[in-house]
Amino acid sequence: MTGSPDHESQDSTRHSTECREVRETRRKYHRLHYCIEKKFGVDKEIVPALLGPGGPLLGTLEAKGYISASDEYALALLKAGSAAAIQLAYDHALWMHLVGGRFHYPGIYLSAALLLQGEDKLCFKYALVREKDAAQRLAHYPNIASRDALLSGFADQPDILEQLRDSVHGEKYISKESGYAITLILYWWIQDLRNLQKFREVEGWFTDRMNSDTVYLITKAIPDTGFVLKERLYAEDNAQLIEELNVWIRFYFLRVTYQHPAGWQTLVETIENGGIPSWQGGQDVRPEQCCWRAWRDTPGAVEFVNEMIPKAKKWVEGTRYSVARALDNSVARGILEEQTLFNFLFYAANIRLI
Repeated sequence: MTGSPDHESQDSTRHSTECREVRETRRKYHRLHYCIEKKFGVDKEIVPALLGPGGPLLGTLEAKGYISASDEYALALLKAGSAAAIQLAYDHALWMHLVGGRFHYPGIYLSAALLLQGEDKLCFKYALVREKDAAQRLAHYPNIASRDALLSGFADQPDILEQLRDSVHGEKYISKESGYAITLILYWWIQDLRNLQKFREVEGWFTDRMNSDTVYLITKAIPDTGFVLKERLYAEDNAQLIEELNVWIRFYFLRVTYQHPAGWQTLVETIENGGIPSWQGGQDVRPEQCCWRAWRDTPGAVEFVNEMIPKAKKWVEGTRYSVARALDNSVARGILEEQTLFNFLFYAANIRLI
C-alpha cells in the first residue's frame, strides 16, 4: 500500500513507519492463512470453520497465532488512517466475524472503521445489535448474526429512535467499544441538530434576501450525519429531540463509567498520547487504540468527555453504594440488579444529576 505524495509530505516519517507496519502485518497474516489452507486442503471460505467450535484448530497455538496476526493487521490499517486503509480494515474485520475461537476483536475494529468512515447510522445499529450477541462471543462462536445484519443494512431493525428508546431495557453489560461508539454518534447528532437550530435563528434574514430553494439547500448542507439527513430532520424544529438526545448521551456515558470505571480517562490519555495507550504490559488490543482518532477529530468531543468524567464518577460511586444497600439479599441481587442499575442511571441522566 502506497500513499499519495501529499499524504507522505505531511508526515513522511509516520507515513513510512505505518505503511511498513501494514505491509509486514499483512504479509504475516496471509502467510498463516495460506499455511492453513494448504495443510487442510481447503479454500479460503472454509478456514473460519476450522478455527471455531468443533473445528480441529480450536484453542491450538496455530489458531491463536492466526487470530493474533489478524488483529495486528487490522490495527495497523486503522493506525495508517487513510481512506483506503480504513476500507481495508472494515473489510478485514467483516471477514473475521466468521472466525470463531475469539472474543470481541472484530467488533472493536469494525466499530472504529465505521466511525472513521462517518457511517453513523450503521455504526449505531451495529453497536446495539452486537451487544445482544455477547453470550455467543463469550462462548467463542463467530459473530455471524452481527455481520449478516450489517450486510443487510439492518433492514429488519426498528428505526433509530425506537431502538434508542428500547435500549434502556437492553443488555446489562455494554462493551467499551460499543459504549464509545454510541456516545460519540449521539454527540454528532446533537451537534448537527444544534447547528440547524442556530441557522433557524437567522433563517428569516436569508429568506428575505434569497429564494426559498436556496435557503433549503443551505439548510440541507449543514448536517454531516446520515441520521439527520435521512430522517429529514433539517426540515423540522428539533429542540425537543435535542433534549432527548442529551438525556441519552448522559445515560450511555454513565453506563460506560459504571461498567468500565477507568474507560473514559483511558480514552482521553490515548488521544493525548497520539494513539499510544497509557497502560503498560499485556498483549490485548484496547478499543481506545482503534477509535481514538474519531474522537480526536470531532470538535468539542474530548472537551465534553473531560467535563463529564468527574461528574459521572461522583454520581456512579454514590449509585454503587445505593444499589448494594438496596440489594442486600445475595440471591436476589443477580435478578434485580440489572433493572435497578438501569433505573438509577436513566434517572440520573433524565433529571440532570450530572
